[in-house]
Amino acid sequence: MGQVEIARRVPNIEFRERSDLAVGTGGLFSRLVVLVLCRQLPDWFEGVDPAIV
Repeated sequence: MGQVEIARRVPNIEFRERSDLAVGTGGLFSRLVVLVLCRQLPDWFEGVDPAIV
């Protein structure tokens, strides 16, 4: 969790789904992560395919 919080790791699908379930967002977190990955990433995330994370 800490690595995701400080933007050192991209949250994978399992992490996003569990986070949504834990806080009862109904999938909002998962949808937002995909939008963020498609729009803006730090330089060291270049080349990350949002479909596989």
